Amino acid sequence: MFEKLLDKAGLPKTTFHSLRHTAGLFILDATKSMKVVQEVLGHTTIQTTVDIYLDHIGVDEMAKALAQMNGVLLTKKSSCETLEKPVSS
Repeated sequence: MFEKLLDKAGLPKTTFHSLRHTAGLFILDATKSMKVVQEVLGHTTIQTTVDIYLDHIGVDEMAKALAQMNGVLLTKKSSCETLEKPVSS
């Protein structure tokens, strides 16, 4: 029945399990939380979720995360430097 629905909708053939996996990736992308993915998909342990989905965190996502961290660190550094400067009278 699933294949008939895919055909009727004009979608490529896939497995029902692939839909579950895709849903997991969408949840991960939206929430950035492996714990949420684990809870929604019903994995017994977080390690199962990590093992399945960690490989799908792409280079672009890692680069964005590192850029955000860099921005936070630079902001913190600037704040600290401003605090360290003596006030001129």
